[in-house]
Amino acid sequence: MNGDEGVRRLSDTEAIFAYTHALMGGNTQLTTEFTVNAAFSPERVERAVELWLRRLPLLSLRIADLDGSLWFRRETPEAPSPEGRLWRLRVGHGPAATRFAFTCHHAICDGYSTGQLVRAFLDGLFGVPGGDGFRPGADPLPPDIDELTYASGDMRPPRTPQARRSPCSYSARLTASAGSPVTFTLTPRESRRLRNWCRARELTVGGLLATGLADALARETGREEVTVSTAVSLRRRYAERSLITEPGCVLGLVRTPARTGTGANDQVDRARENAAALRSAAYAWRPARRAHARIRQSVEREAAGGGAPEIRVTDIGSVDAALGPHTARLTEFRTVAARGDAPPGGTLHLSSFMGALTVALSTGSKGPARLAAAAERAVREAVLMSASR
Repeated sequence: MNGDEGVRRLSDTEAIFAYTHALMGGNTQLTTEFTVNAAFSPERVERAVELWLRRLPLLSLRIADLDGSLWFRRETPEAPSPEGRLWRLRVGHGPAATRFAFTCHHAICDGYSTGQLVRAFLDGLFGVPGGDGFRPGADPLPPDIDELTYASGDMRPPRTPQARRSPCSYSARLTASAGSPVTFTLTPRESRRLRNWCRARELTVGGLLATGLADALARETGREEVTVSTAVSLRRRYAERSLITEPGCVLGLVRTPARTGTGANDQVDRARENAAALRSAAYAWRPARRAHARIRQSVEREAAGGGAPEIRVTDIGSVDAALGPHTARLTEFRTVAARGDAPPGGTLHLSSFMGALTVALSTGSKGPARLAAAAERAVREAVLMSASR
């Protein structure tokens, strides 16, 4: 079996997300919510979806377990079916606006890709000829990062890091999030001021907030050891430069123990140390190229619990560039990842839309109930710090 037959073995990263999704209750699916400042009939939306599917063969992929390994398979055009589909689009119709929620399996989409996929849908909705560079008949499979050339020779570490259950089918149904994320949106002025304040101290906003949340998580769980992790985009880490614009899941997840404390006085210093540790881990990351059976075993151990509480940070940056001419047509855009039955902790999602920073926290079923309040406090304190110094 090979790509010419419409089948490809999942890469190491893709297999990790697929097994995690199945074994940990939807831990890796992405949901992007966006509101278009216009009303559309259901028929027009349906036509846009049909065009979307034709332009993006990626959306016809399924995941199958074949002899102990996971493979992408392509749905035949003659027999399309929503069963086992790796994405879902929900629509809410209003008198002057239309709200969309696009949920996608992380094995075929990351934070960068979701903006591309939404733009391709909006191209069809607004009748943009040709779409966002996606051509009918293009290769439906996302890049296999295990087979790419890792360009590590002259690179420098990046300054900014970007109880067990039975598995569900690997042609997996998407699952509902274990809890709605808590979202905080700053004004463009507050966002600019906070970024400048962090930049002057050689920090990222995500690094500062993650350190405050790691402190809170240590207090809430009574555990001295807390892990901070981040998803690092690998599009600029490979010799194949075309990857910068390719859809798919092209990232690596890196973890490091966090230095926690009890007060805000040394929070900046601890945030710098935690960020430096994550940068080193990201620079040292390489594709593991493991057998899928070994990947599944490692995910099973994680699903069984016992690991350190974890704060995960995902920062997809500004989505304006991905949306292009559609940016002015939207009044809202945010992407979050469901945590499901992940270890105790939370996932901190950061993105910028039209200059405004949005911070969302999803905690999953094992997240401490008071972590959301800690996140709100961390955001508020960061805004106050940036305004007073």
